[in-house]
Amino acid sequence: MNKMIIQTLLAALLLTAPAFGQEKPDQTDALPSDELIQQEHYAFPAIAPEVRLSGGYRLVGSSGSGRADQYEYLHSSPVFGGEVRIFSFPHRFHLDLDFRNKKDYFGDASYAYEDMVLFRGINRTLFHNLDAVPIIDLNPATSSPAVSVRDTDTRYGVRFGMSNVFLRFKTHDFPFHVYVDGTLVDRSGTQQQRSLLGSGYYNNIVRDSQSRNIDMQTKNVVVGMNSHLGPVEVDISHGEMRHDVSGDRVLFDTYAAATGLTPRAAGEYPHNLLPEFKGSSNTLKLHTSYTGGIVASATLSKIDRDNRDSGAQSDYFVGAGEVSWIASNQIGFFLKYRHKEIDFDVPREVTIADRTNPANSYTYFVESPIPSMTDTVSAVARLRPASGVTLLAEYAYENVRRSVSFEWSVPASTHRNSASISANLRVIKGLNLKASYTHRTIEDPAYNTDPNRSDEARFALTWTPKPQITTMLSYTVLSEKRTDMHFVDAPDARKRDVNRNGLLGSVTFLPLKDLSVTASYSYFDNKVRQDIVYHDESGAAVVDPFVPFKDMAHAYGLSVTYLPCPSASISASVSHTIGSGTFYPADPNLTQPVSVALFSETKARETVYSASGEYRFKNGYSVGLEYRYSDFRDVLDNPYDDLINGRAHIVLLTFSKKW
Repeated sequence: MNKMIIQTLLAALLLTAPAFGQEKPDQTDALPSDELIQQEHYAFPAIAPEVRLSGGYRLVGSSGSGRADQYEYLHSSPVFGGEVRIFSFPHRFHLDLDFRNKKDYFGDASYAYEDMVLFRGINRTLFHNLDAVPIIDLNPATSSPAVSVRDTDTRYGVRFGMSNVFLRFKTHDFPFHVYVDGTLVDRSGTQQQRSLLGSGYYNNIVRDSQSRNIDMQTKNVVVGMNSHLGPVEVDISHGEMRHDVSGDRVLFDTYAAATGLTPRAAGEYPHNLLPEFKGSSNTLKLHTSYTGGIVASATLSKIDRDNRDSGAQSDYFVGAGEVSWIASNQIGFFLKYRHKEIDFDVPREVTIADRTNPANSYTYFVESPIPSMTDTVSAVARLRPASGVTLLAEYAYENVRRSVSFEWSVPASTHRNSASISANLRVIKGLNLKASYTHRTIEDPAYNTDPNRSDEARFALTWTPKPQITTMLSYTVLSEKRTDMHFVDAPDARKRDVNRNGLLGSVTFLPLKDLSVTASYSYFDNKVRQDIVYHDESGAAVVDPFVPFKDMAHAYGLSVTYLPCPSASISASVSHTIGSGTFYPADPNLTQPVSVALFSETKARETVYSASGEYRFKNGYSVGLEYRYSDFRDVLDNPYDDLINGRAHIVLLTFSKKW
């Protein structure tokens, strides 16, 4: 099918493109003499190149948890950067570099030759500090469950990088493009691996913690072409993807001999494998060239994924279409349809072997995943009854059908309905209001966290009473209810309620021409009450009714920017955030001898101070200074949570020159 599409596209291009070697009429003869003279003497204006170079040093001091500055590599390092702009028609070139340290840098390079060649490459890499979750043995006298901690005093962090390269070629005087789009996602470093070693009659249960080296790369390359074929624009592409894993791909631990229905010899067996996989995709996109009252588009995509370790395969087919009709400046209608199919082919069993003696092996069965088909239809109507007033109404229906649902105890189908209405209003000059309300219903939801019914309202208000004052206020409220949760061994557990609130406000004030002050506040809370099922020591299911869980956060901010003179700028800011969370079980199995609520009760405080300044000398020289202090605190000092106090100081001094 893909070959036929490509052949059809190429044939259409050959029919619509100017014939090779065909003599074109001399169009200059039809031009008036003054226009001809203007064309002959036109020259693109010269633009001088711009270059900026900077360098300096970044001084870092830290103690305790790296969460104090979660996305900073907390080590001192030299810094450098620069920017180059060259615009010499038909060539255009731009380069932007910012190097903070070996794990935090940014690069952006682009080049264009007229409209026939276009290139851009971007890289963004940063470091994420990670904390280890402590594993505590509340009763060391018992052999099961036991605790094994093999990563005491280990600091974790992962470098995350994303790179993208795009290259496009265009034919001369005809809209035909060939392009290559490549993406690389790279993760490397160390992180905590927590495992539950031993289960059933395979050893006593041991809660284990150890260090794991992470080195993963995901590569995706898409090659495609597109063109205008009369009234239709066509894009066809093919993609290849690979996910490669190095480092500690798989972990091994010693298991004692086991007897029973599936006996296994003693040995070192693998666990927590990070799989490698590959895949490909083929996509066809169609869009009408006419952009007037009626516009239509369609997309067909076929995607496959192969697990290179287990041999499991998954296939995805996605088809989508959209038709829009702009009846007038006041009325518009939009209709969308989407169809998605997911299918799987997995081995019925997988065998693992003893690393010390490959003759010892163990085979276990694999449950089949759930193939599904999903159809979604949505319709939107837009109305502008008056100047400054825009109304939107939307309705969406989704139908999900599943196979092998009996094996997984999930419904064979799920139906979702969603209706929403929103309004954008200019109440008076300088006062704008955005409001929306959405109601959703779900019949036979697949997961217990999905509601049967939800209602959500959003409001956003912006007000500029004077040019020196700008205010913004937004509020979101969400309510979800579930009345038929499904537990296999506890049919009486059915209820779940969720309530969420979010508030955000800010005020920006310009008391002086060169002085700006911004104050902000945000609030978030999440409250969940639901029936939870536990099992006592005999294995019997116990229902803990309507267990409450809640978390909330308050954030305050203040920033000031001042320009004392045209060549200098000063800014300072402070932010303070308080967050807390806990849940309250009532079942005696979870409250004695120590309540599990102690392990979830947290309250943290984070404060960040920052100040920066820059002074620009003559001849393009400038100097800049930045300082940031971060403080992270465990307010409750709870020995059972994973919060660790931490502080970080960062000073950055840079010198730059601009030509």
